[in-house]
Amino acid sequence: MTQGRVHGADVYADDGRLRRLIDFSSTVASLEPPDGWEARASALLPRLGLYPQPHSPGLAAAIERRLNLPKGSVLVGSGSSECLEWMAQAARGRRVWLESPCFGEYLPLLRRAAAIPQPLPLRRGPGRPALAPLAKGLGPGWLWLADPANPSGLSLAWDDLAALISQGRRRGLGVVVDEALAAQQLSPRPDLSGLAAARPGLVLLRSLGKGLGLPGLRLGYLVAHPKVVRSLRPWTRPWSVNSLAQALGPWMLEAELLAMPSLRRALAGRRADLLARLSPLATQGLALLPSDSGAFLVALPPGRSAARTAERLEKEGLLVRSCHTYGSWGRRHLRLNPQRPKENRLLAAALARILKERS
Repeated sequence: MTQGRVHGADVYADDGRLRRLIDFSSTVASLEPPDGWEARASALLPRLGLYPQPHSPGLAAAIERRLNLPKGSVLVGSGSSECLEWMAQAARGRRVWLESPCFGEYLPLLRRAAAIPQPLPLRRGPGRPALAPLAKGLGPGWLWLADPANPSGLSLAWDDLAALISQGRRRGLGVVVDEALAAQQLSPRPDLSGLAAARPGLVLLRSLGKGLGLPGLRLGYLVAHPKVVRSLRPWTRPWSVNSLAQALGPWMLEAELLAMPSLRRALAGRRADLLARLSPLATQGLALLPSDSGAFLVALPPGRSAARTAERLEKEGLLVRSCHTYGSWGRRHLRLNPQRPKENRLLAAALARILKERS
């Protein structure tokens, strides 16, 4: 049941079978992997007969070379979620500020690591206050931010983030920027990896695979000053990244970098299509929220439950992300990741039928 779902892309039945669903709930860029990826992966399957390289130094070095980063500034993990776990463990006993709402895994990770999570009353969007002045009220510790944010899809302003990093450095406040959803951003952004490798107070977390439609490989990496990377190594686990993912990693990084311009155009087109199909539902109380990414939020009319609406849609074979797990804020909100026009049409029609029913 949707009431128990805490993540998007939950397309499996309890017995492991793949369910026949159109997935609008994922944060993965809603495009097919590049041509030839299957042949490339098949050619590397013999690697699965070998243990992976402990701690993936070969892939880390390849990322450093491609991004022109100093040696020792990259750590590779099983998805960016493992990188988050390292940062949580490193924050044991320290304060970590979290904007709200935020990715639901942040708080459990920090609590398990005995860190001290602190809520930050921050709301992004037009007309919102700048981030940098917030640092004046925060003491030593860490501030975790996502760019773009999950679930809102709103991005950080570059000038604002740069000022925040500068403010934080003077106050002993480190900044973690979770870029796991960067492939969803519709506008190009400055690459912070060089800055992160040069400044101990900034850490970047990235996903490899979400932009290529290959999230099942569970591949991500962290960029930080070599001194910070060395301090995180005790928290890493050997062999956590499988051999196939390590072998495909350099190609995945290159392919995603090359594909980004066309990816952004395709995501923008799919997003515009779904927004156009949902706009008429404003007369039924549906509100479309601003977003800087392909995915976006919709607010249901008062009295409507996001969890129950998601359940209804799932019965029709349409999987959306209910935001009720983000707290009271999300009880009327759904996150939608647009698909092709024919799938978008099905979702818009189903939502229109549900909104006509009595709540």
